[in-house]
Amino acid sequence: MRTSLRVSRASRPSSQRARSGPRTWYGLRASAGAERDVGSAERFILSTSAYLRQQLTPAVDIEAAYDYSSSSAASSTGFERGIARISLIARF
Repeated sequence: MRTSLRVSRASRPSSQRARSGPRTWYGLRASAGAERDVGSAERFILSTSAYLRQQLTPAVDIEAAYDYSSSSAASSTGFERGIARISLIARF
């Protein structure tokens, strides 16, 4: 069983994000924290993301991003991964 605790900086409201044009935002996100498997020591975790977000309609955005995560555990139990993604985001 795995438990984790993450601490991250909250994203700024969309009106304060960096803008590259009308209804287009870009930015970086980062978080750091600790993870502990039951019965083992805590490990440092780092997660970062770069994104470009475009508003398609007043209720729908599309976002292209690259996410990176790593754990500083020993190589036999640690991990490192990168994920490229495209997301549709709906506001209700």
